Amino acid sequence: MARYKLSNAEKKNVIETETWSDGDGNTFHIENGWRWGEWFFEFDSQPDIDLVNENGIDPWSIGDVEDQNLDDGCWCEFIFPDDFPEELKENIEEAWDNDGMFGLEELGFSHDDTETEILGPLTLEKIED
Repeated sequence: MARYKLSNAEKKNVIETETWSDGDGNTFHIENGWRWGEWFFEFDSQPDIDLVNENGIDPWSIGDVEDQNLDDGCWCEFIFPDDFPEELKENIEEAWDNDGMFGLEELGFSHDDTETEILGPLTLEKIED
């Protein structure tokens, strides 16, 4: 088995989208942007990955990720549905500013899922045999 590192070749091209919900049917997303990301995999032979990557790729879809590193967060944006209660939006943003994810959990929200997407060109490097 060989160890490979996949990373974005251009900065500000990693997006993580977290899904949060409560027991009352309220769901929203937090989009986190990162300048750089690295994902480490083990494969028997070099994986066939489209390094041009014009459509974006989920690194978790390539194989079992052994380790990852996201570096230099550059944005955090809340994405609410159009019909999301205004007062609840304000409470969520305030809780996030004060206590991060712990503040959201105190409001009764739970983290349901995170989707990751790398946009633009990729680099693939064999780092160990």
